[in-house]
Amino acid sequence: MSDYYPDPPLFSAARMAYRQPKVLARRSDRPTSVAAAADAGELLHEHERLILDALAAGPGNKDELASRCGLTEQQVIRRMARLERTGRVVDTGTTRRTTSGRMAVVWRRATQR
Repeated sequence: MSDYYPDPPLFSAARMAYRQPKVLARRSDRPTSVAAAADAGELLHEHERLILDALAAGPGNKDELASRCGLTEQQVIRRMARLERTGRVVDTGTTRRTTSGRMAVVWRRATQR
């Protein structure tokens, strides 16, 4: 059995659909790694909330959102795909220059027009 997934269920897949849970830590990980994985899950939701709060002030690219919510640009951009996939943010179709001079997508909350 893999360290990444729990043992398969003892029931028939035909009787009940079984979906592998998203595992943040392996069973072989040390307790400190398991605790860090649990904290990462909590941070995920906190970061998403901070980004959505920053978007309440208006659309922004990753640098603008990072400065509004106190996260790094990397932390912001890592959350945007999930926020877009879940329908909470949308790409405005425009870009703006970042502090490095590159162009970046401008995001807005999905409920804004």
